[in-house]
Amino acid sequence: AGADIFVALLVALLVGALAGAFNGALVANTDIQPLVITLGTLFLFSGIATGVAGSLGASGYEGISGLPRSFANIANGTLGPVPNPLLIVLAVAALLIVVLHQTRFGRALYLVGVNAEAARFSAISVKAVIVLAYTLSGLGAGLAGALLTSYFSSARSDLGGDTLLPALTAVVLGGASIQGGSGTVLGTLLASLVLGVLKQGLLALGVTSDQSQVMIGLLLISVVTIKSLVMFANRYRLNQRALRLRDLSKGGGPALTSKPQA
Repeated sequence: AGADIFVALLVALLVGALAGAFNGALVANTDIQPLVITLGTLFLFSGIATGVAGSLGASGYEGISGLPRSFANIANGTLGPVPNPLLIVLAVAALLIVVLHQTRFGRALYLVGVNAEAARFSAISVKAVIVLAYTLSGLGAGLAGALLTSYFSSARSDLGGDTLLPALTAVVLGGASIQGGSGTVLGTLLASLVLGVLKQGLLALGVTSDQSQVMIGLLLISVVTIKSLVMFANRYRLNQRALRLRDLSKGGGPALTSKPQA
């Protein structure tokens, strides 16, 4: 309380990164499913945020208002005709594209997602890669929270809670695999734009926010189901091809069983 707003912004980003590192350390050093860990820490961090907000005078889920105009302009200002949040998102996306495709860490991250054991035999520190990936994810969450706070000019402990489902849908719709090892930043960015346009279009047609959440949930289930069916079909086709090759190798084939003419 009473600190400069931009110092508080840096602290918020640091807290987000530390929360991500905490998640990463748990995932890397335990055999618990990452989904279970992140779901548990979601409630943990939410409870801590609510308690901190209450200690600052905001009871329950009331917001902390009275933020400086300079901070509100971060998300509400523009650079010419382009809104500042769009510029920030594009800049972060460009940076992440470079990190994922042009750095050793990015290549290691894909390999760990595909096969952690193979990555370990390739002299990659799997635990360090996992912790760093979760740290960057936490840093991104902190940045998203700061932008939402700036946009609404109010800090609430539950701010952004309704964005979890659209964010997950955008990642899956953008081509990322829940199992890891695939996905691109560009695909996620395009899927986010599609979902944003879809949600605004539904609201313009008179569909309520709760109903649009249901439709986004159905879209997520449909995408995951279709991707699972495609993976099953590809695996089945590869297995059938392997069986045919095995049968040919056992039988010898016409070219292998024919004897040369005298």
